[in-house]
Amino acid sequence: MVAVAFAFHTILYIALVVAVSGALLVFLLRGCFTLILKIIVFRQERSYARAITIPYEQHFVKSKAGDSIDLWWVPHPTSTEVLLYLHGNSGRLPHFFESFCEQYNVLSPSYPGYGLSEGKPTEDNVYETAELAYQWLLNKKYEENQIIIWGHSLGGAPAVYLASKHPGCKKLIVVNSFSSLKSLCKRKYGFFLAPFLKNWFDTSKYAKQVEGKVVQFCYKNDKTVPFEECKLLFDNYKTTNKKLVVMQGHCHEYFQIEYTAVDNI
Repeated sequence: MVAVAFAFHTILYIALVVAVSGALLVFLLRGCFTLILKIIVFRQERSYARAITIPYEQHFVKSKAGDSIDLWWVPHPTSTEVLLYLHGNSGRLPHFFESFCEQYNVLSPSYPGYGLSEGKPTEDNVYETAELAYQWLLNKKYEENQIIIWGHSLGGAPAVYLASKHPGCKKLIVVNSFSSLKSLCKRKYGFFLAPFLKNWFDTSKYAKQVEGKVVQFCYKNDKTVPFEECKLLFDNYKTTNKKLVVMQGHCHEYFQIEYTAVDNI
């Protein structure tokens, strides 16, 4: 009887050790993957040397954390509309601006840690940056129906978030973006990563709240964000006033930028 009790307690102890060790391993792996994901997702070191060649105004706003957020403002001599450009994970791409600025006033913020913005990027303060930029435009007396929200790649996440909070904006344009970061990683790297990934930038959640006009562009053979991931985001928009434009090719960063900003789409 004593031997049986001893054996039972031994088995129970071993099971407990295995369970605790397994939980600790999952915790450590999740921490490692989170760190790696932050490095992969936020490539802010690429943004420091980028500047546009056309004249622009440099402005700053303060975040809730007290960080200074960098805004590029390029006024147009005649346009009454403004394009709010939300950049991807490697920062603002200045080659976009020439095409944008031919048609619109343009405002582009840098997320914390990018450009001249202070702080470190997180999901929450990327959303906050988009909201601060939007409010900056409202403070300049732009009406919401004059503001076009335009997001590229990672910038699609704050763009969709912003449109979900401001249904009165003129239009949401999203280019080569994803439904969620977790979904994107599972699609590209396999389901074995799923237990270790936080569901960062769950863009589809906010897409289900978007009520205004949406135009989404996807490259059919995009190597960075697969077309299926882009299409999944499109399918989740609440609005029926939406259009999916499928572009041929696979260049994630350098595409026909002027095509994505025209008013007749």
